[in-house]
Amino acid sequence: MAITMVGSRDLSRYGDYADHFVDRNQFPTPEQIGDEQKDQKAPTFFTVDTSLTYRLRQHYSLVFGINNLFDYTQTGSANDSPTAWHWHFDHAHFDSLHTWGPNRGREFFFKFAADW
Repeated sequence: MAITMVGSRDLSRYGDYADHFVDRNQFPTPEQIGDEQKDQKAPTFFTVDTSLTYRLRQHYSLVFGINNLFDYTQTGSANDSPTAWHWHFDHAHFDSLHTWGPNRGREFFFKFAADW
């Protein structure tokens, strides 16, 4: 079993987040910036990966595993999309720079292994 914890971070130190918004139609003055601005702080989160190995014979084994056991994702669990509208002077474009957490949910896997 592997438990990975990622601590809370201030995202503004990785770039200028003052002009990243949820809605393209926003172009506020600094006094008008509010809830529609992308959050500049990533929360603490953790993921759990686990697997079970069954030895079939001396050199063969079967593995069943689950990655991201609790299905934590940035979009689904934290309700924070990795995309944002980014304003440049007088125009905006859609970007995906707001990625701070897992974007892939729970995964099941099977593995057949042979070793000599």
